[in-house]
Amino acid sequence: MPNRCVETRKGIRKVGVSFARPYCTVMKRWGSLLLGAFLCTQMFLLYLRGGEKAHDLPESIVALVRKVFPEADVTRVNRDEDDGEVEYDIRLKSRADGRSLFVEVRTDAGVTEIEEETKPDELPPKVRKTLEKAFPRARIDNARKRSDIRVTYNIDINTKGGRREVSISPRGRILEVEERD
Repeated sequence: MPNRCVETRKGIRKVGVSFARPYCTVMKRWGSLLLGAFLCTQMFLLYLRGGEKAHDLPESIVALVRKVFPEADVTRVNRDEDDGEVEYDIRLKSRADGRSLFVEVRTDAGVTEIEEETKPDELPPKVRKTLEKAFPRARIDNARKRSDIRVTYNIDINTKGGRREVSISPRGRILEVEERD
């Protein structure tokens, strides 16, 4: 039997005995728990999303991105460091048509990847034909054009064994050695 409050001449007093907590108290505790869990989840997602501001980019990276995409604004920057090499994942938005762009820039190699939003009707005819042949009834939700840029340093050298061309990655790994005449 729930607690009831009854007004008497001496004031308000409880009538009846109940071992269950009042409904309001239970709901307040659960509500607080749920609100706390929600806020913790949001903070964790914000932490995962990370992102630096555009003004946190080194000036050399800003100049490079502006040179490649002069008509785009930086919307988000993520910085990743691996074995002393710094990589920036930069999201841009085109001022001309509002399209999203993604640029991956490495401090040791420059721009290494470009991904840009593309309208389905702007896909090259061969790409559309291949897609329609492989998936005849498919509807295109969105399309992106991705360009991976592989940076290598090709160096001509003279050794006792003759002339050679050495290809070295920005990470310092020898990729190929060719004999020259």
